[in-house]
Amino acid sequence: MKKSLNTIVLLSLFCQMASCQSSNWKLKYDYISDYEQDGLISVGKKIGEVKNKEFRYGFVSPEGIEKIPLKYEQGANFFEERAAAVINDKHGFIDTKGQIIVPIVYDYVGKFKNGMADVKLKGKSGFVNKSGVVVIPIKYDHVADFDENGIAKVGTIINVIGNQNINKYGLINKKGDEVAPIKFDDIGIFYTNKLPAIAVIKNNNKCGLINTKGEVLIPLKYDGIEIYDYLQSQNLIIVKLDNKYGLTNTHGLEITPVKYGYIKDIDEGKIEVYEKGETFYINKDGKKVL
Repeated sequence: MKKSLNTIVLLSLFCQMASCQSSNWKLKYDYISDYEQDGLISVGKKIGEVKNKEFRYGFVSPEGIEKIPLKYEQGANFFEERAAAVINDKHGFIDTKGQIIVPIVYDYVGKFKNGMADVKLKGKSGFVNKSGVVVIPIKYDHVADFDENGIAKVGTIINVIGNQNINKYGLINKKGDEVAPIKFDDIGIFYTNKLPAIAVIKNNNKCGLINTKGEVLIPLKYDGIEIYDYLQSQNLIIVKLDNKYGLTNTHGLEITPVKYGYIKDIDEGKIEVYEKGETFYINKDGKKVL
């Protein structure tokens, strides 16, 4: 019994020592990212004042083994096996082995999403692929990430009034083809919800609806359009005009008049509406139900 107890104590001490040793590597660094991706963690050490950049960053394994030397000026995380790398205020991308994949020549780089990353040079933006090839020319004033539909919002400054830029936006695909012309004041994100993706477009304070082919499904005539999961699953959206709300389908066919004080997106086949002091429910066909 005594021998067994001694064995348990020794094992406990061994585990505690091993645990301490496994976390001791963290004491070496002044910065450790909370985010691990592709088996790598971003870490940093303070090296003193160097052109207002006090740290150098690299990557270690979860066990603390240095995998990529601490030589970069900004900490970054891996996305799709690529991480932003900064040297002498220029940006590029490295892979999980520390090899430079996208040349470190840009003024800014984003992160990879759906196989593409935005890069910026001399005030203009474009996109590179995971091989480092510029596939979307660096010519836009604004870009957003490519989504799962293979579509990205891009924008151009058309005028400057005082200190404010006046922008117009359009859509491109991964080939750089213009899916929707750069003529809208804004374009929202695409909502899919197991149906063809749709997004709200806006011009001159009026809203409409567009698909990923650039087809305008609903013309710019409403004061607002709201897209919610349950309603969209029923091919419905909420439209607003003169502070009243109604339902249309995603092709603009009116399901209810635009007459309600509000419409709530709820499930189980019922939609809550308010009209003339009364709250009640309608179904997806716009008919009143209990």
